[in-house]
Amino acid sequence: MAAAMFLFGAFASALGAILLAESAEDRMLRLGFALAACVVAALLVVLPWERGRLKYFALVVPVAFLFIYFYELLVGFSPYTYPLTFVFVYVWVGLVLPRWAPLALFPLMVLTYVAPKLDDIAALQAGVVALPTCLLVGEGISFAMNLLRGYQDEFRQQAEIFRRVALAARRINSLDSQDVMDEIVEACRELGFDAASMIRLQSGGQEVKVTSLSGMPESILEASLSLDRGIARRVLNKGHGVSWYRDQIEQEGCPLLQESDFGAVHAEPVFIGDDVAAILFVGRLNSSAVSVEGRAALETLALEAGAALSNAEHYTLERLQALEYRNQSERDPLTGLANRRLADTVLPQVAPDDAVLLIDLDHFKWVNDSFGHDGGDKVLISLAEFLRAELREGDIPFRVGARNS
Repeated sequence: MAAAMFLFGAFASALGAILLAESAEDRMLRLGFALAACVVAALLVVLPWERGRLKYFALVVPVAFLFIYFYELLVGFSPYTYPLTFVFVYVWVGLVLPRWAPLALFPLMVLTYVAPKLDDIAALQAGVVALPTCLLVGEGISFAMNLLRGYQDEFRQQAEIFRRVALAARRINSLDSQDVMDEIVEACRELGFDAASMIRLQSGGQEVKVTSLSGMPESILEASLSLDRGIARRVLNKGHGVSWYRDQIEQEGCPLLQESDFGAVHAEPVFIGDDVAAILFVGRLNSSAVSVEGRAALETLALEAGAALSNAEHYTLERLQALEYRNQSERDPLTGLANRRLADTVLPQVAPDDAVLLIDLDHFKWVNDSFGHDGGDKVLISLAEFLRAELREGDIPFRVGARNS
């Protein structure tokens, strides 16, 4: 934009050389200013000025005022265009430079305007109106641009926060509860918090256990903490997120925060169904409040955590049920020993150095006939317990006999 300002000045000066020059000398002066403005514009394009606005502040504006001063001194503006050049520069100042830059540059603008007009009373009188007008225009534009930059920064921050939340949501697509909690904690740290943890409820909601943490003392990991007070209790009572700051942290005496030095903390409930199953906790060492965007991100993470934990728990339950069904299908229901079905799977895998021992109970039919099937069952159960107690680890006892065996 700075280069465009000088290019516009170069174009205006060159156009004046063609249309307004009154002599060859006047034409050469105008073309010289146009060429100089082009050189400055080229430097602004080539050199890394965008690395800091202080360079604009220190160099570009004074250079522009020098062009105006010498052009007025050597060539001369019309009475109407002279004030407009300052308005033009101040529009650029308001668009590009930080807040209050137009006010800071106002003395330099006054000096530039007045210096070549000391003997022109009419121009000085016009400056009484023109210069404050320039200041108002520049400050008005600067104020609007400052608001716009603030909104842009806010939108960028929001976009970055929700980008991280979206990445975390993809990462927690795990069927392991611990992996889910670890990923949520890591996502909170990536949002800029100094510490984070996941806390699971236990004992019917009377205690909590820290199951995953980052940036907090390892001594509280897996420790069961009372829920009679503290931020976790407050979250359970309210059913929504809670923020505390240093004074309240010290007053409440939260068990979770006994060894911490947080200036601000926030806790968010993690629901599975209608019940609070866990609490997502974050902390900052300074006392800056958690922003609206930050709270929204934590709420989203808590929702994702609840869904992921629910899926993980359902998967774990189904896996345990599948293992139980498999165990039942491969176990003799009376003795608990492996049954014929499992034997048919294992025996074909017997290697040359392995051994297979067959045990037959003598007179077992007589036991059943004499004492009934209850008596026979007791014999089989006693034998199974003996085999389990005496066999080595890795040995597998089977019950493969038919009826009455």
